[in-house]
Formats: sequence, structure tokens, C-alpha cells
Amino acid sequence: MTAEVEAHLREALSKPSGFASYGEIQEWLWLNQGIRLAYSFVTRSQLVER
Repeated sequence: MTAEVEAHLREALSKPSGFASYGEIQEWLWLNQGIRLAYSFVTRSQLVER
């Protein structure tokens, strides 16, 4: 993931509506950034606080 995509994702994560699931993050990456990532990558990401 590029730094630019990471910045866009961090911005989306900071919004009050955020994401309801890791699957939504995975879908957002595909629809908004054209990136397909495995569910396991998204769940292990340092971007998402658990």
C-alpha cells in the first residue's frame, strides 16, 4: 500500500461513521482505491486499532 493510499484510509478511518467491519475496509480499498487486499492483510494492518 502506498503512503498516499494509507493517508486516504487513515482519513476515512478518522471519520465518525468509520467502518463497521474489516470487510468494509477491504471493500472501501477496492471501490475507492482499486486495491484488492486479502481479508487477513486488513485484519493484521497496523492502521486499524483493535
